[in-house]
Amino acid sequence: MSAVHGRGRCLCGAISFEVHAPMREVSFCHCGMCRRVHGYAGAYTTALVDSFVLHDAQGALRWYRSSEHVQRGFCGTCGTTLFWQHEGSKVRGVTAGSLDAPTGLRAGVHIHVADKGDWYELPDDGLERRQGSFS
Repeated sequence: MSAVHGRGRCLCGAISFEVHAPMREVSFCHCGMCRRVHGYAGAYTTALVDSFVLHDAQGALRWYRSSEHVQRGFCGTCGTTLFWQHEGSKVRGVTAGSLDAPTGLRAGVHIHVADKGDWYELPDDGLERRQGSFS
């Protein structure tokens, strides 16, 4: 297997993982689902599914089908959201906050900004903003 490009874990440590491939820049998703899961925008990167090495000796990883074609992986012990994946995709999303520092990642884009919460303003961070909506 190739060099480790990232390591991460849930809050309680029951699940940890390594990523053995480059990860994409971080996307901030403002869709309603991500806001419900995270309480604000979700911050995600992605890598090839085959590049993940999962350590879950307690069998804590749970998957929840959040829509017809997407499932989200989380720790059944502490509730930490870790992953999301489109059905049949070769790419897996990983929450940027679950990764150990230093990540070497950079922020890249705000997506689904048409769905952002009415209680906050987007930061003036110079990142691209994609309007799209899941509504």
